[in-house]
Amino acid sequence: MMKKILIAILCCALLLGLIGCSQQATENEEPEEVDTEEPVPSEVMVIKYGHNYPTDSPAHMAAEVFKEEVETRSNGQMLVEIYPAMQLGSNREQLEGVQQGSIHIDLQPTAIAGNFVPEMAILDLPFVFPNEDVLWKVLDGSFGQGVMAKFEDKGIKGLGFTWTGFKQITADRPIQNISDLGGLKIRVMNSPLLLEQYSSWGSNPIPIDFGELYNALQQGVVNGEENNFWTIATQKYYEVQSDLAVTNHAPLPAVLMANKAWFDGLTEEQQGIIAEAGRKAVLKDREELGAVEDVSIETIRDYGVVFHELSDAEIQEFKDASESIYDFIREELGDEILDDLLTAVEENS
Repeated sequence: MMKKILIAILCCALLLGLIGCSQQATENEEPEEVDTEEPVPSEVMVIKYGHNYPTDSPAHMAAEVFKEEVETRSNGQMLVEIYPAMQLGSNREQLEGVQQGSIHIDLQPTAIAGNFVPEMAILDLPFVFPNEDVLWKVLDGSFGQGVMAKFEDKGIKGLGFTWTGFKQITADRPIQNISDLGGLKIRVMNSPLLLEQYSSWGSNPIPIDFGELYNALQQGVVNGEENNFWTIATQKYYEVQSDLAVTNHAPLPAVLMANKAWFDGLTEEQQGIIAEAGRKAVLKDREELGAVEDVSIETIRDYGVVFHELSDAEIQEFKDASESIYDFIREELGDEILDDLLTAVEENS
């Protein structure tokens, strides 16, 4: 009995000691400060920007101008990720990405865009624009802006036109007049107008994606292609083509575009930032192309490609053979848009 009483007394003493220690520790601790303010959210918008060209291209320099403008004016709340050199897919895949919203901003040739907006293809008509000055007056004016507005029904917002220069024709043999194209397999972008163009010139046009063109030329899948001096130089087509006909037959325009639903969902201030950045980007692209074109021509010549400067009479043969292409456009798009384009060119020449 005595033993049980001693055990009970010891347990009570231990319990009282623990309570005392706990109270002392509580009294010695500093009261914990409670932050009653909610943390301020910092949401950063990431913008995905794609194009087809290498990082030393005017198109990429333009993308960097866009990036700097957007990030600076938004105080870092809008960040631009640039994906050059077709990292986001083929021409068509990128256009579809913009339409679907997986790509916010992209730059694509009007010939490819014409598969989504048929009216856009008219800008690739041969022998319409006599020089670069007239080209920009027309594209930056009411005609060009009217054509660009047609993108909106396809879920795309046009931001501006740029280009990669006037087109020339390269081949694995001399092209000194239109008859030299007879029967040749010529690579074109997948555009109904371009297919019609080279068919009317006596060739066999074959659509091949841009990323596959060098190999197609090297392996003889096609005999030649049309492109601007800068692309011929940077893509090294001169390694697999022996001759170049200087035709300047058409510009190779491109459209800087945005997903319309995304753009429409921005604040008015954000829309202004994107629109102004787009304007500065296309102007930078145009400016830089002029600086690199002479170097491109020199690079092609130095490799040994033979240049054929066509005479006025030889160019006229191409123009005469192009009449059916104009008829094709009238059948596809109607008389009004072609007449409006020709009028705009005449008024600005």
